[in-house]
Amino acid sequence: MVAIDYASNVSWDILLLAVGCWGVLTSAFGFCPFYKLMGHSTCPI
Repeated sequence: MVAIDYASNVSWDILLLAVGCWGVLTSAFGFCPFYKLMGHSTCPI
């Protein structure tokens, strides 16, 4: 990942930052909006 970030330009850096933030936020809040859009949930409750 470091090599990809080093070789990329600014637009790729912004995209990779957005993907990383998305993963951190969905992990922190325990909620993924895509589950609601797809009508699917992996929660056993």
